[in-house]
Amino acid sequence: MRNTLCQDCYFAKKTTSDDKACFFDIPTIIKDIHNIRIDNEFNIIENYQCRYGISNKIYKENIDKFHSVDLIEYIKQQNTIRYSIAVILDKSPDIDLLINNLNNLSIKPYYITIVCYNNTENLTKKINNLGIKYKIHKFLEDIPGPQALHIALETNKKNIQNVLWILTEAGLDHVVKNDSIQEINYLVNVEQKSIHYYKCSNIDSNIDGVFIGTDNYKLFSKNIDYTIEQNTNILFDYYD
Repeated sequence: MRNTLCQDCYFAKKTTSDDKACFFDIPTIIKDIHNIRIDNEFNIIENYQCRYGISNKIYKENIDKFHSVDLIEYIKQQNTIRYSIAVILDKSPDIDLLINNLNNLSIKPYYITIVCYNNTENLTKKINNLGIKYKIHKFLEDIPGPQALHIALETNKKNIQNVLWILTEAGLDHVVKNDSIQEINYLVNVEQKSIHYYKCSNIDSNIDGVFIGTDNYKLFSKNIDYTIEQNTNILFDYYD
């Protein structure tokens, strides 16, 4: 990964300035996670690609465009995480609560995968109103949720985003109440730790609450129960 050279950024100032050296204060936030050195009175963040910066060159070339928008909000919107969500329903799901929780995610998923075991007619009618692409996969009751999810994702790989959030009904209810997606967005876009996935500190599970790249999901869920493999070489961090 390349280094971030703050000297090239429109939002950066010299470290000797009376103002913050970064409008978003990125170096201060991540100083305990990433190596930062100073060159020519500007920060250099090693092995880190800042997602909130705009080069002075690009800013000058597009100054008319940037003057017509709220630049800070534009930067934040451009760096909102893109993800898919996969929900494993109970045998007797609460469809109204499910739809309400999906609708209340403060950062909406780009795709929804539903694993269920019962009639889907009522679910289909209500999920259509969300305006989000989805696919419902119905399974026999003797197929465990993690295995059913693995099958569902294998049959629908082309529609899934590069990042996947796996949740049960109860897990979804918890993360919506805690607005966990905002913390995940911060962890992924700002902290950028060198880990394989995130899991919820309040959910004791190797599948429920896992936020993981799809390639890592395929790699780490090949064990006998299709949950995420646990060993010292697989690094994760917590949200919530």
